[in-house]
Amino acid sequence: MGTIVGAVAGQEEATCRVFDAMVRLKAGEYQTAGSPDHHYGSYDEVRQLALNVMNHPHELEGRRKLYRYVMEALRLEPQGEVLLRKCAKEGARIADSRPIAAGTLVFVSHGSAMKEVSEPDAFVLNRPREQSMPYGWGRHTCLGQHVSPVIIVESLIAMLALEGLERPEPGPGELAFPLERRFGRMQLDDNNLYAKTFSLRFSDTGTTRKFYPATTDR
Repeated sequence: MGTIVGAVAGQEEATCRVFDAMVRLKAGEYQTAGSPDHHYGSYDEVRQLALNVMNHPHELEGRRKLYRYVMEALRLEPQGEVLLRKCAKEGARIADSRPIAAGTLVFVSHGSAMKEVSEPDAFVLNRPREQSMPYGWGRHTCLGQHVSPVIIVESLIAMLALEGLERPEPGPGELAFPLERRFGRMQLDDNNLYAKTFSLRFSDTGTTRKFYPATTDR
């Protein structure tokens, strides 16, 4: 699968971003009320959707709505924010930009483009398709759009079934670098592009024991 959809383990990175967004949603870091035209997400709702699927594995409508949570999470916490491209046609334009010379390197900032929307910091589930493009757009859209949502949604369901989900506190001797504070307990590679580790804490009670029973007493 990785050979088909790309050399970089994109869905694992995107899954970390989505998990991070869910913890942020639980912590109230996104706007979740305002316009009557918007359907805002909430941690209580997304967790209940996940629990419904855990109890009824063939629940399809719940998975469809969880997919909308995934797409909005990737809009707010994009995996990659800039694509480097080369202009192929003399005088080409991007929207109303000035003409671009052939061969010019262009930084396509799709991450910031996804924030040029109404209520950019709000978690809105019914945004138009063109406002969310974590997989790119047009004929260059990543083939992962057909694969990674399935993986991320199923991972999200399993993660949200855990009880008392939260960020762990830094351990003894650990430094809380600004980058680590930005992504909670996510640690990126040397280029600040991909997640090397992502830590979460949960309780061994309630739904955790219901869906993931311990095999030994402890």
